[in-house]
Amino acid sequence: MGKTPGKVRLVTCAVVFVTATLLALPAGAQRRGDAKRKAQAVRLIKEGGAEMDLGHFEKAIELFEKSYAAFPYPHAIFDVGLGHEQLGHYQTALSRFREYQRIFPEDEDCRVKIEEMERLLEEQNQKPPPEASPGAAPGGDKPAKA
Repeated sequence: MGKTPGKVRLVTCAVVFVTATLLALPAGAQRRGDAKRKAQAVRLIKEGGAEMDLGHFEKAIELFEKSYAAFPYPHAIFDVGLGHEQLGHYQTALSRFREYQRIFPEDEDCRVKIEEMERLLEEQNQKPPPEASPGAAPGGDKPAKA
């Protein structure tokens, strides 16, 4: 599944927004150790955005998840959803977008993504299952052994 320019712009905007917001957190949030964790989260978000731009979605997801673990910034959840969307993991993407929406219920981009994932899942569920190729094991991708 290829990236569309709109999706690339959305990821780029998300990375810029996350970076700016993390750097602008109030001084109270910068207790001992928080500044280091925040800097690590910013670095990981930037790396994840670069991996998304290159089409390395699994690596991007890994980096966004590490970013969230380093400093629990909610936009990393949305970015994880974007990565899963690109991989065609619509159910996982939908779960991440819903998780993000619980934090930011008024986010229009998130609402649109949720609707899109629900539509894609519905389309996916309406397609008949692919027929097994001759010699394929039932329910598997590998040929049956003789």
